[in-house]
Amino acid sequence: MNADVRLGVSTVALGLGWTALILYVVIGQLPSAALRLPAQRTVSEAARLVAPQGWAFFTKSAREPRETVWRASATGAWQPFTLGPHAEPHNLWGFDRRSRAEGVERGILLAAVPADRWRDCRSEVTECRGLPGAAVPVRNPSPDPILCGTLEVTRQKPLPWAWADAAAHTHMPVSVVRLEVAC
Repeated sequence: MNADVRLGVSTVALGLGWTALILYVVIGQLPSAALRLPAQRTVSEAARLVAPQGWAFFTKSAREPRETVWRASATGAWQPFTLGPHAEPHNLWGFDRRSRAEGVERGILLAAVPADRWRDCRSEVTECRGLPGAAVPVRNPSPDPILCGTLEVTRQKPLPWAWADAAAHTHMPVSVVRLEVAC
């Protein structure tokens, strides 16, 4: 066999091997699949030993509620407050890492809020902000705080995928809490 044929056979064999490996990994991560590969259980168990976190290590759950921080403007209207998206010119296309701390600060502040202080709202998010009620006093321990003053946080579960066709006229319930953040 000449060298070119050997190289071609080797390339095809290597490509098929990688394709099979990727197929086993992907199908092994699916909760249930119509396709079952030979020895899939054995391969999946071995893959979990090597990489126990699976794909979840790289992604955020799509079922996690979306939290938005709102701040009152000079006119009194509540507006979303965020330093993101990260890859924007005002964040030096991702080189300014301050916007990455915003979610961490929000998590620290919300961990100090008792569950009974959240108010449920059955309207759209825009109608749920600015409702009367006492603010929860919290302290921002960050050395370079981003979130300070009077803020509101809304928490809303995402619309289930099965309801995608009804998105235009379906609103998921919203929970709201007002914070008085001392920095």
